[in-house]
Amino acid sequence: MTTRMHRPLYSITGGRVGHPDHELLADCARATRGDTDLSEKHGVRAHLEECAECRVDVEFMRGASAVARALAAPPVSEALLERVLARRANGAEHLIGILSETQVTRRRPTSVLGVAVALAVAAVVALFVAVPREGEAGAADGRLELSVPFAITNEVVRVTYTPSTELARHDSLVLRGQLRSVTDAPYGRVAEPYRRMAILRRDPSGRFVGSFRYPESIVHAALVVEDADASIVDDHGKKRWELLLSDSATRRVPSFDALAQRSSAHMGRSWEVAFEATKEAVRRYPDRWEGWTTLLFFQQNLLGERATDSLRRIHLPRLHAIDARLREAKDLPATKMNSLYFYAMALKDSATAEYWRRRL
Repeated sequence: MTTRMHRPLYSITGGRVGHPDHELLADCARATRGDTDLSEKHGVRAHLEECAECRVDVEFMRGASAVARALAAPPVSEALLERVLARRANGAEHLIGILSETQVTRRRPTSVLGVAVALAVAAVVALFVAVPREGEAGAADGRLELSVPFAITNEVVRVTYTPSTELARHDSLVLRGQLRSVTDAPYGRVAEPYRRMAILRRDPSGRFVGSFRYPESIVHAALVVEDADASIVDDHGKKRWELLLSDSATRRVPSFDALAQRSSAHMGRSWEVAFEATKEAVRRYPDRWEGWTTLLFFQQNLLGERATDSLRRIHLPRLHAIDARLREAKDLPATKMNSLYFYAMALKDSATAEYWRRRL
């Protein structure tokens, strides 16, 4: 079945003021390097010549595409497929534990090792998604609307769901959430991998309505709608509907921690979404050094050595500003000092790295 894609009611990764939007940059990245017609047509050629950030974005997308073309999917045994399907039947979301049991001997480019891992995961995901089975997620394609763009802790969120044909025959449906806290990590532990958020009941219009209270200590919620026995699941075209925490009721914007967890949630599923969430966190919260270290991780893994000079021009001023501010802190946790050390090392700033190494 072809899943219809609906535009989310609220978007947290909108275009940046003064910069081409993401879709246009992606089109430029897909064009051949000698073809300037596209960038000239849309008036972005001059912008790319002046803007280091957008050039890095385009190079990032070109690097990802090149790696994807170069890497063939590793052979997958019947035994591995059976383990994947068994884990899927038990509600597992992450496959790293299964993949580690299989030896993949294909040589991978060291400059894009992270991409190779993500593509290996995607290859196995694609394999078991392609196997028809009852209750496959994504078998429905309705529309979910939330009463707020971003939620605050303990706020009551109203939900309206316009069902797909597969779910329309039911009198009630379940809104399920995967919930992440600030301590959750990519590919790792999730605070609550499964929680029934609400029971949605049919109203006279044929839509399903309900509400839930946004949980304490949760910064990111990924939502799906399903029938009572989860045999039919609408997961928004495998993207899920997302509701992020806002720190303020008066200024509804996603918190830094919410964006960081959105990035973590998409690692192994969509590096592009994970990267976009990290860039959004850096744009909104430029003083949060954790965002800059994660941004550098993405850029270096996909661009490699060829982008070293451009990345240094972008990141070194930030590193020095963060370094100057945090040197005044008396009780800085060891984890932060360790991150600053590796951030400086990645940027080949030996003096700053040595300071934080000695202070550890």
